[in-house]
Amino acid sequence: MIDIVCVWWSFTFDMVRTRMNSIPEKVKRTRNVKGKIANAAVLAAATSLFAERGYEGVSLADIAATSGVSKPSVLYHFQDKETLWKLAVDRLWADVDAFFKERHPTGLSPSRELLEARIELFIEASIMWPAYVRIPFIEGATPSWRSEWLADRHFGKHVSMNDKMIRAMQHEGLLGPGDPAHYQALLTSSVNVLVAQSAMWNRTFARQLTDAANLRENMKLVVDLMMSESLSDRTDK
Repeated sequence: MIDIVCVWWSFTFDMVRTRMNSIPEKVKRTRNVKGKIANAAVLAAATSLFAERGYEGVSLADIAATSGVSKPSVLYHFQDKETLWKLAVDRLWADVDAFFKERHPTGLSPSRELLEARIELFIEASIMWPAYVRIPFIEGATPSWRSEWLADRHFGKHVSMNDKMIRAMQHEGLLGPGDPAHYQALLTSSVNVLVAQSAMWNRTFARQLTDAANLRENMKLVVDLMMSESLSDRTDK
């Protein structure tokens, strides 16, 4: 009889212990899922607000209110606004870089076709992620730790990639021998200005200048100008 009771208690204890151990794991998994959802909401809200108002114009309370996550939770997961800004920009650039890597044209030699393919990717990325254009446009306007961080960590890589293409086209005689930085500024600003200042441009001209069709037309005119003989002659002087 004693053996039966001992076996019963042992079995019952094992069941209770197993159940008690399983509950924290379920809770932990649930919390992890909820935490990831909350983090994603905070990063999305932060990216949107930073692109709209700039770093100085956004508070953690603004991000908390927009994301629907409490400010204490935002601080718990992201420490402070600077850390959150860097993580938001890192995630934004990771998305854009992955898009470029997946869609980047291969097998094309330096040519107008390659230039237009690169431009098309830039236009698509600017439409899909307006913050990719707006955050550097705002933060790059004045010297700060943010402009330096952006240039060193992200912006410089894209500039270097385009610089190589422009120099290769110059080597092939497709572009004039001017400073590659001038060509690159001409290319990117034709999209950056319209996207970053879309509200003003669209209102001034009473139409959508920042839709895909208009951006492509704008870039086509820029490419025509870059590859025209008159511009090549001018860069020689």
